[in-house]
Amino acid sequence: MTFGTDLKDQVPSILDYLGEGIASLAQFRAFIKEKSHIEREYAQKLESLTKKYKPNIKQQQKDEWSSEDNVNTGTTSAAWTQLLEQTSRIAKNRIAVADQMNQTVVDTLRDVIGRKEELRKKQTMFYQKLKNERDKTFSEKDKGKQLYDDACSEIENLKTKLAKTNDQEKIQKQLETAYLECDNKKNVYLLAIDVANAERAKYFEQDLPALADQLEELDAERIECLRNILKQYIHIETKSLSNIQQCHNDTLNFVEKLDPVIESGIFTRKALDMDSNERAANVTFSFMPWNGGTNAAETIIDRDAHLVTNDAAVIFLNNKLIKNRKRYDALEEEVSKKSTELNQLASLVTSIQNKETADYDKQKEKLLDLITDLTLVSTEQVKVKSEIDLIIQHIGDDGLRAQNHDFKSSSFTIPTTCDYCNNTIWGLSNKGFTCRACGFNCHAKCEMKVAPNCSKTKGQVNPQPISISRSQSKATFQGSPNQSTLIPPSEPTFTPSSTNSNSAFLSPKLPSSSIYEEQPTNDEEHADIRCLYSYDAQNEDELSIQEGDTLITIEPDDGSGWIKARRGHCVGLVPATYVEHLLETVVAIYDFEASNPEELHLKEGDIVTVIKKDDSGWWEGSLNGKVGIFPANYVQ
Repeated sequence: MTFGTDLKDQVPSILDYLGEGIASLAQFRAFIKEKSHIEREYAQKLESLTKKYKPNIKQQQKDEWSSEDNVNTGTTSAAWTQLLEQTSRIAKNRIAVADQMNQTVVDTLRDVIGRKEELRKKQTMFYQKLKNERDKTFSEKDKGKQLYDDACSEIENLKTKLAKTNDQEKIQKQLETAYLECDNKKNVYLLAIDVANAERAKYFEQDLPALADQLEELDAERIECLRNILKQYIHIETKSLSNIQQCHNDTLNFVEKLDPVIESGIFTRKALDMDSNERAANVTFSFMPWNGGTNAAETIIDRDAHLVTNDAAVIFLNNKLIKNRKRYDALEEEVSKKSTELNQLASLVTSIQNKETADYDKQKEKLLDLITDLTLVSTEQVKVKSEIDLIIQHIGDDGLRAQNHDFKSSSFTIPTTCDYCNNTIWGLSNKGFTCRACGFNCHAKCEMKVAPNCSKTKGQVNPQPISISRSQSKATFQGSPNQSTLIPPSEPTFTPSSTNSNSAFLSPKLPSSSIYEEQPTNDEEHADIRCLYSYDAQNEDELSIQEGDTLITIEPDDGSGWIKARRGHCVGLVPATYVEHLLETVVAIYDFEASNPEELHLKEGDIVTVIKKDDSGWWEGSLNGKVGIFPANYVQ
């Protein structure tokens, strides 16, 4: 019967029990110290002292050790009671040994109590660390649940707006983004659930039993120290007072019976009758679907407890898998190193025969510190492994063999285009990432969405493969977020880039040949877009193009993914992702004084090359080799 086996979920009670045991050492020390002073006066004073303690001890036994049978009578309690009885009988003979008792018993107990109490405090802090780490993980799970619910609610709000608004395209875009964010938040929530379950299992099946056994060992050492000190005390009494040798022999018989196994067994039997405050060991977390909000009866609830594995979600999961794998390898190395150190230190502690020395307690303290560190690191390893296993279970481990980007954190003092979302990254406080290998730039929020297709060549940034969730701007979702019907049918055809079911990307299907009948015209000097790929028209509304063609924009992309353009006398629709916009120049019609280094200083008549436009009222451009932003209403 051990604490780790029978009382693994009652660590607080064990800590209290251990504290009471150390307090009993302090009580014994106080008794001897006071006794030595009183012995210098009169035997009557010593007799009064024993009478003073006897009622308290009897009351303590009544409260803590009494039972209908004698099985719960502690060896410590019995020895202590016998000691007081003998003290009363030999009170008049104790003055001669007062000084020796102070040196041998009182001072030794002071050192032992200090060391044991320090170890108990460290174990208490260790337990709190374990509990706080567990509670933190459970809180992350609950936070993930709340974020997932909020994302689901946002989708329903957008659906309501979509039914009422005239700006269908804008709301539709927002709805698509909301679906993507909802999928990611669901995945994060599911991962958090798995992490919480993994940590819960380790917490109750490994950490708490190990801690309980350590506390039992510490309590056994306390009792052994008490036994040895009591032996010394009795030895002094025996040598100094031969006339009461028999009295001390009677007391020694009780002292020799001090047994940590009996003491822990008594406490275990009593503790098993108590109600445990912690029942969380029996709880297993599972996915809780969103409740549907205020319109639950009319809302289609996503009850799928599996990770979302659409194209965009697989990119996110693969990136997380890559990060977790690196973290797991680092933790594995750290666990191996600390385990070796632990074995060596444990052997050293075991080899120390005298467990009352300061050296033993010092080495034991180091051992407990190392156990604490190793336990926390192994807990982190379990959490990371649970995410890795769950991701691989759903999408496999192909992502570990991809051409991953080597991102580093960056600040962008000059406005820079995010190579993922094509929006601007700008400002010292607006952190982003840059790939060390190829120079790919992205927002911090876009990092986990970037496909692992690094060119490994400096300056050669591979374009992001077209993802279903990003390119199909007119997708209409029905049912769960993983089901969709895509329109219009006249858009370019895309095929999976890999036959693997875990492929996260779609790439343009380029025709092997195309008919190109139109001849170049003088409009080329007014062209504002250039073709990146060749494309054969699929119907009479579309325009066939070849790589390198320059076109004039008739109608820009309205969110459908198509641009209406003209080449020569031919006008038609071309895929927006197949072309790039050429630089445009504008003329300043007013003077503009820059208020910070990120703005351009304009004078009327200056010609500015436009790099990027947006709806904020500020454009990005270049003037005399300097790149910055300027107000759009100051130019034409």
